[in-house]
Amino acid sequence: MYWAASKLAEATHVSGTPALTPTSSATPTPTPTASLNCVGLATSGTKYVARNTVRDAIDVYCQKFEYTRSIPGPGVGTYFLNTPETLEIGVTGGLFSDNGVPTPDDCRIRLYDLLDGCDTNEDGGNPMNWKAGGYTRIDGWNYTITPLHDRPQYPAQASAYCYYYGDCPSKKKWCEIQIWGLGWGSTDFGKNLSTAFENSQHLPGLLNRPPLSKSYPWDLTNFDTSFKYELNEKSRQNSQQFEWHVAFNTTTNLINGKYVVEHVPIIMKSAANLGDAPFDAKCDTIFPVS
Repeated sequence: MYWAASKLAEATHVSGTPALTPTSSATPTPTPTASLNCVGLATSGTKYVARNTVRDAIDVYCQKFEYTRSIPGPGVGTYFLNTPETLEIGVTGGLFSDNGVPTPDDCRIRLYDLLDGCDTNEDGGNPMNWKAGGYTRIDGWNYTITPLHDRPQYPAQASAYCYYYGDCPSKKKWCEIQIWGLGWGSTDFGKNLSTAFENSQHLPGLLNRPPLSKSYPWDLTNFDTSFKYELNEKSRQNSQQFEWHVAFNTTTNLINGKYVVEHVPIIMKSAANLGDAPFDAKCDTIFPVS
């Protein structure tokens, strides 16, 4: 199953509306006591999104209440289309509300409570803070967070795997690198990864030209068209499940296979931007490197 990697602006929202900075200074209505109805990762298994992804979508969605002050409100919003983290956020109902339409701050606070009240890491079983969604009902309004796409079973850490086809004949200029990923790069259609490879070509020292090479190592001409979100994609040399894949050329040859094996994981970790969080990244080649 493939998700089309269409060129959406920043790969974000269904309407293409950029993220808005909250501007409301109104005091939010006190949140009534409400029970959270969490789907739960154990139940959803393969439908989940990153906590920060949901938080960004909430901020954009709730700003709609600045301009929509009549029942039934703005309806349901769909965000991060055509990515593994496509999700819906909604505040619906309100026909029997005692306080009318929520303010943007009401909306944010109540959805934040739902977001962070579900799928916690209290038992250590959710170190990456994945969210499977849920709903709560407050003052006649239904607040919902709903991940939409199936993914591989939620991982305890992000991972990346690359394979370097370094057996190209000496007369052939290009060899190929293929990369598979899970738990990162799930909303930007490979933009951060492409940028990390491009930036590495302009740094001095280890991440510049490989030994014996007269040119920069990466040809990213077809990177954007190659990058695809693919459900349960498996690499040829690794049985792990992944959710995206990209292939591009490199000017390095078999002599410099060691350069690829040593430095591509560093570049992938930089692109993932996960700080000190565990990140499993490795590269293999068709031949051993010394």
